[in-house]
Amino acid sequence: MSPLRRHRAQADALHRTQGRPQRGPVSGLGPEGDYRSAQPEAPVNAVLLALQLGFQQHVLGAADASELLSGSAERRALGLAIYANAYRGRLLDALADAYVKTRSVLGELAFEAAVGAYIDRHPPTMRSLRWYGDTFAEHLRTALPDQPAMAELARLDWALRKAFDGPGSAVLAAAELAGLPPQAWATLRLTLVPTCELLHFCFNTVAVWQAFDDEEAAPASAESAVEVDWLVWRKALQPHFRSLAPLEAQLLRAMQDGKNFAQACEQAQAECEGADAPADNDRAAQIGACLRQWLDDGVLSGVELGTLARGRKRRAPIPPRASTPSSVSRRGLR
Repeated sequence: MSPLRRHRAQADALHRTQGRPQRGPVSGLGPEGDYRSAQPEAPVNAVLLALQLGFQQHVLGAADASELLSGSAERRALGLAIYANAYRGRLLDALADAYVKTRSVLGELAFEAAVGAYIDRHPPTMRSLRWYGDTFAEHLRTALPDQPAMAELARLDWALRKAFDGPGSAVLAAAELAGLPPQAWATLRLTLVPTCELLHFCFNTVAVWQAFDDEEAAPASAESAVEVDWLVWRKALQPHFRSLAPLEAQLLRAMQDGKNFAQACEQAQAECEGADAPADNDRAAQIGACLRQWLDDGVLSGVELGTLARGRKRRAPIPPRASTPSSVSRRGLR
Protein backbone atom coordinates (compact mmCIF):
# COMPACT_ATOMS: atom_id res chain seq x y z
CA MET A 1 0.00 0.00 0.00
CA SER A 2 1.34 3.44 -0.93
CA PRO A 3 2.06 5.99 1.86
CA LEU A 4 -0.83 8.19 0.74
CA ARG A 5 -3.35 5.36 0.79
CA ARG A 6 -2.02 4.09 4.16
CA HIS A 7 -2.36 7.54 5.70
CA ARG A 8 -5.87 7.86 4.31
CA ALA A 9 -6.82 4.52 5.83
CA GLN A 10 -5.49 5.56 9.24
CA ALA A 11 -7.38 8.84 9.15
CA ASP A 12 -10.58 7.12 8.05
CA ALA A 13 -10.24 4.63 10.91
CA LEU A 14 -9.89 7.46 13.42
CA HIS A 15 -12.95 9.14 11.95
CA ARG A 16 -15.04 5.97 12.36
CA THR A 17 -13.93 5.16 15.92
CA GLN A 18 -13.75 8.62 17.52
CA GLY A 19 -16.24 10.64 15.51
CA ARG A 20 -15.77 13.93 13.75
CA PRO A 21 -13.18 16.39 15.11
CA GLN A 22 -14.61 19.13 17.32
CA ARG A 23 -14.17 22.78 16.55
CA GLY A 24 -11.86 24.64 18.92
CA PRO A 25 -11.00 28.29 19.44
CA VAL A 26 -10.53 30.21 16.21
CA SER A 27 -9.26 33.71 15.71
CA GLY A 28 -12.29 35.96 15.66
CA LEU A 29 -14.51 33.52 17.60
CA GLY A 30 -15.57 33.62 21.22
CA PRO A 31 -13.63 31.89 24.03
CA GLU A 32 -15.81 28.79 23.66
CA GLY A 33 -15.22 28.59 19.92
CA ASP A 34 -18.82 29.68 19.37
CA TYR A 35 -19.91 32.22 16.80
CA ARG A 36 -22.55 33.51 19.21
CA SER A 37 -19.87 34.66 21.67
CA ALA A 38 -17.64 36.26 19.05
CA GLN A 39 -16.72 39.89 19.43
CA PRO A 40 -19.53 42.01 17.98
CA GLU A 41 -17.18 44.03 15.78
CA ALA A 42 -16.23 40.90 13.77
CA PRO A 43 -18.89 40.24 11.10
CA VAL A 44 -19.96 36.63 10.89
CA ASN A 45 -19.14 36.43 7.19
CA ALA A 46 -15.59 37.67 7.82
CA VAL A 47 -15.11 35.10 10.59
CA LEU A 48 -16.45 32.33 8.37
CA LEU A 49 -14.17 33.43 5.54
CA ALA A 50 -11.14 33.32 7.84
CA LEU A 51 -12.14 29.84 8.98
CA GLN A 52 -12.59 28.63 5.41
CA LEU A 53 -9.31 30.13 4.22
CA GLY A 54 -7.40 28.61 7.11
CA PHE A 55 -8.89 25.21 6.40
CA GLN A 56 -8.19 25.59 2.67
CA GLN A 57 -4.55 26.45 3.28
CA HIS A 58 -4.18 23.34 5.41
CA VAL A 59 -5.76 21.13 2.77
CA LEU A 60 -3.43 22.63 0.17
CA GLY A 61 -0.44 22.01 2.44
CA ALA A 62 0.37 25.72 2.75
CA ALA A 63 -0.34 26.16 6.48
CA ASP A 64 -1.11 24.30 9.70
CA ALA A 65 -4.74 24.65 10.75
CA SER A 66 -4.57 22.38 13.80
CA GLU A 67 -5.55 25.35 16.01
CA LEU A 68 -9.01 25.11 14.45
CA LEU A 69 -9.63 21.89 16.36
CA SER A 70 -9.66 20.81 19.99
CA GLY A 71 -8.21 17.63 21.44
CA SER A 72 -4.77 16.06 21.46
CA ALA A 73 -2.17 16.95 18.83
CA GLU A 74 -2.39 13.45 17.37
CA ARG A 75 -6.15 13.61 17.14
CA ARG A 76 -6.08 17.03 15.49
CA ALA A 77 -3.40 15.98 13.00
CA LEU A 78 -5.21 12.81 11.96
CA GLY A 79 -8.57 14.58 11.94
CA LEU A 80 -7.36 17.21 9.50
CA ALA A 81 -5.60 14.49 7.50
CA ILE A 82 -9.03 13.04 6.68
CA TYR A 83 -9.74 16.14 4.62
CA ALA A 84 -6.25 16.86 3.35
CA ASN A 85 -5.77 13.30 2.13
CA ALA A 86 -9.28 13.18 0.69
CA TYR A 87 -8.46 16.26 -1.41
CA ARG A 88 -5.24 14.77 -2.76
CA GLY A 89 -6.85 11.36 -3.08
CA ARG A 90 -9.62 12.68 -5.33
CA LEU A 91 -7.05 14.39 -7.55
CA LEU A 92 -5.03 11.17 -7.70
CA ASP A 93 -8.16 9.21 -8.64
CA ALA A 94 -8.99 11.71 -11.37
CA LEU A 95 -5.56 11.44 -12.97
CA ALA A 96 -5.46 7.66 -12.60
CA ASP A 97 -8.74 7.51 -14.51
CA ALA A 98 -7.51 9.85 -17.25
CA TYR A 99 -4.06 8.24 -17.62
CA VAL A 100 -4.89 4.54 -17.42
CA LYS A 101 -2.12 3.25 -19.70
CA THR A 102 0.47 5.66 -18.30
CA ARG A 103 -0.27 4.40 -14.79
CA SER A 104 -0.02 0.79 -15.96
CA VAL A 105 3.43 1.33 -17.48
CA LEU A 106 4.85 3.47 -14.65
CA GLY A 107 3.46 1.31 -11.86
CA GLU A 108 1.28 2.41 -8.95
CA LEU A 109 3.97 3.81 -6.65
CA ALA A 110 5.86 5.71 -9.36
CA PHE A 111 2.61 7.06 -10.77
CA GLU A 112 1.42 8.26 -7.34
CA ALA A 113 4.77 9.94 -6.73
CA ALA A 114 4.55 11.73 -10.08
CA VAL A 115 0.96 12.78 -9.40
CA GLY A 116 1.87 14.00 -5.90
CA ALA A 117 4.57 16.26 -7.32
CA TYR A 118 2.15 17.44 -10.01
CA ILE A 119 -0.52 18.33 -7.44
CA ASP A 120 2.02 20.37 -5.47
CA ARG A 121 3.03 22.36 -8.55
CA HIS A 122 -0.31 22.51 -10.35
CA PRO A 123 -3.33 22.70 -8.02
CA PRO A 124 -6.73 22.73 -9.75
CA THR A 125 -7.91 26.05 -11.12
CA MET A 126 -11.34 24.99 -12.40
CA ARG A 127 -14.49 23.82 -10.64
CA SER A 128 -14.67 20.58 -12.61
CA LEU A 129 -12.01 17.87 -12.24
CA ARG A 130 -12.68 16.79 -15.83
CA TRP A 131 -9.95 19.02 -17.23
CA TYR A 132 -7.50 18.65 -14.36
CA GLY A 133 -4.28 17.07 -15.55
CA ASP A 134 -4.11 18.64 -19.01
CA THR A 135 -0.41 19.46 -18.46
CA PHE A 136 0.53 16.18 -16.79
CA ALA A 137 2.34 14.93 -19.90
CA GLU A 138 4.57 18.00 -19.90
CA HIS A 139 5.16 17.47 -16.17
CA LEU A 140 6.33 13.91 -16.85
CA ARG A 141 8.68 15.17 -19.58
CA THR A 142 10.52 17.34 -17.07
CA ALA A 143 10.08 15.13 -13.99
CA LEU A 144 11.24 11.93 -15.74
CA PRO A 145 13.91 13.09 -18.20
CA ASP A 146 15.33 9.57 -18.40
CA GLN A 147 11.92 8.17 -19.46
CA PRO A 148 10.82 10.39 -22.36
CA ALA A 149 8.44 7.73 -23.66
CA MET A 150 6.21 8.27 -20.61
CA ALA A 151 5.37 11.80 -21.73
CA GLU A 152 4.33 10.50 -25.15
CA LEU A 153 2.14 7.83 -23.61
CA ALA A 154 0.50 10.40 -21.36
CA ARG A 155 -0.17 12.63 -24.37
CA LEU A 156 -1.97 9.77 -26.10
CA ASP A 157 -3.99 8.93 -22.99
CA TRP A 158 -5.08 12.54 -22.62
CA ALA A 159 -5.81 13.07 -26.33
CA LEU A 160 -8.17 10.07 -26.39
CA ARG A 161 -9.93 11.19 -23.23
CA LYS A 162 -10.25 14.72 -24.58
CA ALA A 163 -11.64 13.42 -27.88
CA PHE A 164 -14.30 11.42 -26.04
CA ASP A 165 -15.49 14.45 -24.06
CA GLY A 166 -14.92 17.03 -26.79
CA PRO A 167 -17.66 19.12 -28.41
CA GLY A 168 -19.74 17.71 -31.22
CA SER A 169 -20.02 19.22 -34.67
CA ALA A 170 -21.47 18.71 -38.11
CA VAL A 171 -19.72 16.23 -40.41
CA LEU A 172 -19.07 17.20 -44.01
CA ALA A 173 -20.55 14.92 -46.68
CA ALA A 174 -18.91 14.22 -50.04
CA ALA A 175 -21.94 15.55 -51.91
CA GLU A 176 -21.38 19.01 -50.45
CA LEU A 177 -17.90 19.15 -51.97
CA ALA A 178 -19.04 17.66 -55.27
CA GLY A 179 -21.49 20.53 -55.72
CA LEU A 180 -18.80 23.22 -55.58
CA PRO A 181 -17.61 24.90 -58.82
CA PRO A 182 -13.99 24.11 -59.81
CA GLN A 183 -12.85 27.70 -59.23
CA ALA A 184 -13.94 27.49 -55.59
CA TRP A 185 -11.03 25.19 -54.77
CA ALA A 186 -8.58 28.07 -55.14
CA THR A 187 -9.84 29.76 -51.96
CA LEU A 188 -12.01 27.35 -49.98
CA ARG A 189 -11.12 26.32 -46.46
CA LEU A 190 -11.85 22.89 -45.05
CA THR A 191 -12.53 22.92 -41.32
CA LEU A 192 -11.74 19.98 -39.07
CA VAL A 193 -14.02 18.59 -36.38
CA PRO A 194 -13.07 20.08 -32.98
CA THR A 195 -11.90 16.74 -31.56
CA CYS A 196 -9.06 16.44 -34.10
CA GLU A 197 -5.56 16.48 -32.62
CA LEU A 198 -2.21 15.78 -34.23
CA LEU A 199 0.50 13.97 -32.26
CA HIS A 200 4.12 13.39 -33.23
CA PHE A 201 5.77 10.36 -31.62
CA CYS A 202 9.41 9.30 -31.52
CA PHE A 203 8.83 6.07 -29.56
CA ASN A 204 6.76 2.91 -29.97
CA THR A 205 4.08 4.57 -27.86
CA VAL A 206 1.10 3.29 -29.81
CA ALA A 207 2.34 -0.31 -29.73
CA VAL A 208 2.66 -0.10 -25.94
CA TRP A 209 -0.78 1.51 -25.58
CA GLN A 210 -2.39 -1.07 -27.87
CA ALA A 211 -0.83 -4.00 -26.00
CA PHE A 212 -2.24 -2.79 -22.67
CA ASP A 213 -5.60 -2.10 -24.26
CA ASP A 214 -5.68 -5.66 -25.66
CA GLU A 215 -4.48 -7.03 -22.29
CA GLU A 216 -1.39 -8.51 -23.91
CA ALA A 217 2.27 -8.40 -22.94
CA ALA A 218 3.51 -4.93 -23.80
CA PRO A 219 6.83 -4.36 -25.55
CA ALA A 220 9.49 -2.37 -23.78
CA SER A 221 9.42 1.32 -24.63
CA ALA A 222 11.94 2.00 -27.37
CA GLU A 223 12.79 4.77 -29.78
CA SER A 224 11.28 4.19 -33.21
CA ALA A 225 13.42 3.95 -36.32
CA VAL A 226 11.10 6.49 -37.98
CA GLU A 227 9.15 9.24 -36.23
CA VAL A 228 5.43 9.01 -36.94
CA ASP A 229 2.54 11.48 -36.90
CA TRP A 230 -0.82 10.34 -35.53
CA LEU A 231 -4.32 11.73 -35.83
CA VAL A 232 -6.76 11.49 -32.90
CA TRP A 233 -10.45 12.31 -33.37
CA ARG A 234 -13.92 11.14 -32.43
CA LYS A 235 -16.23 9.45 -34.90
CA ALA A 236 -19.82 9.10 -33.66
CA LEU A 237 -19.25 8.38 -29.95
CA GLN A 238 -15.92 6.58 -30.28
CA PRO A 239 -12.39 8.04 -30.12
CA HIS A 240 -10.09 6.77 -32.88
CA PHE A 241 -6.50 7.23 -33.90
CA ARG A 242 -4.44 6.29 -36.91
CA SER A 243 -1.00 6.96 -38.34
CA LEU A 244 -0.41 9.60 -40.99
CA ALA A 245 1.90 9.74 -43.99
CA PRO A 246 4.13 12.85 -43.99
CA LEU A 247 2.14 14.60 -46.75
CA GLU A 248 -1.18 14.08 -44.96
CA ALA A 249 0.27 15.28 -41.65
CA GLN A 250 1.57 18.47 -43.28
CA LEU A 251 -1.80 19.07 -44.95
CA LEU A 252 -3.67 18.78 -41.67
CA ARG A 253 -1.22 21.03 -39.82
CA ALA A 254 -1.55 23.71 -42.47
CA MET A 255 -5.34 23.47 -42.32
CA GLN A 256 -5.27 23.74 -38.53
CA ASP A 257 -3.14 26.89 -38.92
CA GLY A 258 -5.92 28.49 -40.98
CA LYS A 259 -4.55 27.96 -44.48
CA ASN A 260 -7.05 27.47 -47.27
CA PHE A 261 -6.90 24.15 -49.09
CA ALA A 262 -4.77 25.42 -51.99
CA GLN A 263 -2.28 27.02 -49.61
CA ALA A 264 -2.20 23.87 -47.48
CA CYS A 265 -1.41 21.78 -50.56
CA GLU A 266 1.42 24.11 -51.59
CA GLN A 267 2.89 24.20 -48.10
CA ALA A 268 2.66 20.45 -47.63
CA GLN A 269 4.31 19.72 -50.96
CA ALA A 270 7.10 22.21 -50.24
CA GLU A 271 7.82 20.68 -46.84
CA CYS A 272 7.81 17.14 -48.24
CA GLU A 273 10.43 17.89 -50.91
CA GLY A 274 13.32 15.46 -51.02
CA ALA A 275 14.91 12.59 -52.85
CA ASP A 276 12.04 10.28 -51.91
CA ALA A 277 9.30 12.78 -52.73
CA PRO A 278 6.75 11.51 -55.26
CA ALA A 279 6.20 13.08 -58.67
CA ASP A 280 3.64 15.87 -59.04
CA ASN A 281 1.01 13.52 -60.47
CA ASP A 282 1.53 11.11 -57.59
CA ARG A 283 1.25 13.95 -55.08
CA ALA A 284 -2.04 15.06 -56.60
CA ALA A 285 -3.32 11.49 -56.29
CA GLN A 286 -2.15 11.33 -52.69
CA ILE A 287 -3.91 14.59 -51.84
CA GLY A 288 -7.09 13.29 -53.45
CA ALA A 289 -6.79 10.09 -51.42
CA CYS A 290 -6.36 12.12 -48.22
CA LEU A 291 -9.49 14.08 -49.01
CA ARG A 292 -11.51 10.91 -49.57
CA GLN A 293 -10.13 9.43 -46.36
CA TRP A 294 -11.10 12.49 -44.32
CA LEU A 295 -14.64 12.28 -45.64
CA ASP A 296 -14.82 8.58 -44.80
CA ASP A 297 -13.40 9.12 -41.32
CA GLY A 298 -15.69 12.04 -40.50
CA VAL A 299 -12.72 14.34 -39.90
CA LEU A 300 -14.12 17.35 -41.80
CA SER A 301 -16.87 19.50 -40.32
CA GLY A 302 -17.47 22.00 -43.11
CA VAL A 303 -16.19 24.04 -46.03
CA GLU A 304 -15.90 27.83 -46.10
CA LEU A 305 -15.58 29.98 -49.21
CA GLY A 306 -15.15 33.68 -48.51
CA THR A 307 -18.06 34.76 -46.35
CA LEU A 308 -20.16 31.79 -47.49
CA ALA A 309 -20.18 28.80 -45.13
CA ARG A 310 -21.39 25.42 -46.18
CA GLY A 311 -21.50 22.01 -44.63
CA ARG A 312 -22.81 23.11 -41.26
CA LYS A 313 -25.90 20.95 -41.39
CA ARG A 314 -25.59 17.45 -40.06
CA ARG A 315 -25.47 14.75 -42.70
CA ALA A 316 -25.51 10.99 -42.55
CA PRO A 317 -21.93 9.68 -42.53
CA ILE A 318 -20.55 8.07 -45.65
CA PRO A 319 -20.05 4.29 -45.27
CA PRO A 320 -16.33 3.58 -44.77
CA ARG A 321 -14.35 2.00 -47.56
CA ALA A 322 -12.72 -1.37 -47.17
CA SER A 323 -9.34 0.36 -47.15
CA THR A 324 -10.14 2.58 -44.16
CA PRO A 325 -7.20 2.32 -41.73
CA SER A 326 -7.93 0.47 -38.54
CA SER A 327 -8.69 2.61 -35.53
CA VAL A 328 -8.55 1.94 -31.82
CA SER A 329 -11.63 1.73 -29.64
CA ARG A 330 -11.99 3.61 -26.38
CA ARG A 331 -12.07 0.51 -24.21
CA GLY A 332 -10.47 1.17 -20.87
CA LEU A 333 -11.02 4.95 -21.07
CA ARG A 334 -13.87 5.58 -18.67
